[in-house]
Amino acid sequence: MSKRKLAMLMALLTFVGISYPQNGGAGRSEGDVASIRVSLKLDPRLTRSMYMGDRWISKARYVGASGQDTVEARAEGLDALGRVIDIQPDWIAADPEMVRVEPGAGSEVTIHVRRAGASRLTVTSRGVSRDLIITATERGGALQLEISQQGLEARAAGDVNSNTAAFGSEQEKQSYALGMNLVIQLRRQGIEIDPDSYVQGLRDAHARGQTLMTESEANAAINDLRLKAKRDHPTARAATNP
Repeated sequence: MSKRKLAMLMALLTFVGISYPQNGGAGRSEGDVASIRVSLKLDPRLTRSMYMGDRWISKARYVGASGQDTVEARAEGLDALGRVIDIQPDWIAADPEMVRVEPGAGSEVTIHVRRAGASRLTVTSRGVSRDLIITATERGGALQLEISQQGLEARAAGDVNSNTAAFGSEQEKQSYALGMNLVIQLRRQGIEIDPDSYVQGLRDAHARGQTLMTESEANAAINDLRLKAKRDHPTARAATNP
């Protein structure tokens, strides 16, 4: 895939009136940690087949795919106002024969489940901890694992009858809604995107790191998209010229 194509897809944020920062820091490293948020990555076999790209969730209960014995995990600290603080927590398994974490400390790790059973995994940093209960059972010769996050059950119980129960937080729900609405708007204007490329561009911009184009180059790419939409889909002119 060309850099030009990826850059144009990244620039779609600006196309619908969403600005993105260029170059800068991510979370803060200083501050009092009030809680730890753990996010787990869904098995790529479940998400890539639906063109979702990588999806991370922070829910009371995570259910792995059949035969899945590894889970990528992230941890970040939150202050009393819910602002993110960079941490490098320790990941401590109560039964290291069943559960191994590599590396044993850090914000991003891989959890390996070696056999059936149950074990507690404690994520701890700066005197604050989050407990994960990992349960694995044998089903048809393959492991079926579940990971429960202690402390999130009450919130999940209130979401059982909600259509948004799949989201672990308001931020996740709002972010999903933003992406869904963006694609609907683009399709109305006759524009189709490559979801994987778009997600990569979104992550580059969201990370506030090095992007593939400057703001002026993004504006030029957006103009190209507008012209193409007008040329190929005349009915989209009203949408692209408010």
